[in-house]
Amino acid sequence: MTHKRSETLCDTSKVFGKTFIHKMRIKIKRTTILLVSLALLTVYIKLSRITINSDEKRELSASSSNSGSSAGEPPHPLIYDGKHVMPNSIDPDKLDPHIKHDKGDITLEELMKKNAIAPFEPGPHKLLIVSYRAADGTLLGELVDNSAHAMHVTEPLDGTYTAMFGSRDFIVPEDILNNKDGTLRILPEGERDAVANVLGDILDCKIEGIPTDVLTHPYWFRKMGSQMSNLPLIECLKTSTLVFHRQCRPLMMKDCPGRYDPSLPKTPTCKTILWDLLGGSRSGEYEGKPDSTVTESVKNYTNCMADARQKIERCERIMHTYCSNTNLRGITVVRTSMDVAVPLMEKDPNFRVIHLVRNPQAVAAIRSKYENNSQSYYGLGDPMREATMYCQQVKHDREVREDLEKKYPGHTVEIGYEDFISNPISYTEFFFRFVDFSIDSDVSDYITAYAPLLQKEVNDWFADAPYNIARDIRDQCNVLWYGKAYGF
Repeated sequence: MTHKRSETLCDTSKVFGKTFIHKMRIKIKRTTILLVSLALLTVYIKLSRITINSDEKRELSASSSNSGSSAGEPPHPLIYDGKHVMPNSIDPDKLDPHIKHDKGDITLEELMKKNAIAPFEPGPHKLLIVSYRAADGTLLGELVDNSAHAMHVTEPLDGTYTAMFGSRDFIVPEDILNNKDGTLRILPEGERDAVANVLGDILDCKIEGIPTDVLTHPYWFRKMGSQMSNLPLIECLKTSTLVFHRQCRPLMMKDCPGRYDPSLPKTPTCKTILWDLLGGSRSGEYEGKPDSTVTESVKNYTNCMADARQKIERCERIMHTYCSNTNLRGITVVRTSMDVAVPLMEKDPNFRVIHLVRNPQAVAAIRSKYENNSQSYYGLGDPMREATMYCQQVKHDREVREDLEKKYPGHTVEIGYEDFISNPISYTEFFFRFVDFSIDSDVSDYITAYAPLLQKEVNDWFADAPYNIARDIRDQCNVLWYGKAYGF
């Protein structure tokens, strides 16, 4: 009986074993079929894309021929839904509006022939780099930052605007440079001069004139990678400045706009009180100055910032000492226009300006990623709107720079981001010729290590850019910059 039961159990286990093996074989077959199907589907999709791209290229060629046969007629519009990516359909360079910029290799000698360079007078050399959000403005600033006996400050204007208008920090640059409808905003003279004065005080090492909001701003820590030349100051500021920044700022939220908006009635009123009357929290505690518009919250805010100022007196001395011992002083800004360079150049023969611009298609693609985000408050997440705002600002800044260059030859230059990345050695050498400063070994190491990475990423935006949008941005910006659109 026991023997039969054991045989039964053995037979049962064999059956279960065979069933398990059979099921596993079925699963393996199904998995194999699924993998083969996915592989075939992938090949099909790739072949379809190649066919689509070939058809688009043929249509592109045909449209160009049609445009050439009919004088004055625009190229035949491409039939494209704007949703699918065409990474292999056209070289990004053919979409680049920088048609007057450098293509391919360029030597230092060629750059020297193209651009005048004025000699410096005795004294420190001062540089302002004017750039834009999403244009990688810190690229050139880090050349200064990696140099010995040099100092570089990244974006001190956010703190300047919070001190001037009482708005919260991290102001979106487009809020300053554009109106709500996307049109260009020209800085009022008083605002321009206030910004220029702060920049001038930094370049002149007049630390006592810098608003407390600037010295206590989180940018000292968040942008630390491009401000390593200020490491002694940053180490000093670590102790208490962020605490004061968080404590004082909310005191103004009741009386001044949370977000900077020059169209609101409160905005100019706050500037009148905080900047014109109270000196941008630079002159100590509120002293009961006779003005009925100074509310209790303004008094509390000013006193709070005065307390913060006292706490960082040692840091001020450190910055002043370090700054005074530098021979090259640079600032990179994205929250102002080229207009601020006018009063600075008028009073200082050693002041120089570099205008760093980038392909507007790349700028628009990067900015548009902030759709439904506060950073796209004016751009509305629309790449065409972002590109238009950017290109009209570049156009204005170019015109101002060109006027300055006529008046002060060799004091300004424009550099294209893509040009620099394509020719990093030549442009680095030219950069230091322009500011009349020797190239430090750390700078050479930085360029050697960093440039190849940037070269790989410079056209990353193109992989996500719908073809028709990139084309329209090119044409729109060419109209703004050169007076006409260029077809293929």
